[in-house]
Amino acid sequence: MSSRILIVEDDSAIANLLEINLKVAGLKSGAEDYIVKHFEILELLVRVEKVLARNGRRETVLTAGEIKIDLDRRTVWKGKQEIFLKPMEYELLVLFAKNPKMTFTREQLLKEVWGETFMGETRTVDVHIGRLRKKLECPDLIRTVSRIGYRLEGMK
Repeated sequence: MSSRILIVEDDSAIANLLEINLKVAGLKSGAEDYIVKHFEILELLVRVEKVLARNGRRETVLTAGEIKIDLDRRTVWKGKQEIFLKPMEYELLVLFAKNPKMTFTREQLLKEVWGETFMGETRTVDVHIGRLRKKLECPDLIRTVSRIGYRLEGMK
């Protein structure tokens, strides 16, 4: 009869395995780095600098077809013409531009742009998309995906 009990005389092997599993779980859930206790302050500072440097390199201008979105100035341009958008129209466009080719349902758009507490109709999204298309004068830029929602086309 074989035993199903594993006898480990050195608990450091188990501790190492648990630590590795914790690191992997943390990194998979979105952490950019992992540091164990009893670290040196210099090590922590270098790791923080590295994370800040990585996150500091974000695009400040997004391009979709003829449309340019300046995230720092919160402006939208078509060629040399500035397009004036209302706040929700701008937020919709930015969400689409940051997630190219992703199809959003009306409910997802309401949650992301209007927030969890929005109490209106899902058709609010349709109205704002219509206004956005009209202002951008690019009817094919925001595509309707039948029975699903909307997505942005033409990102560069």
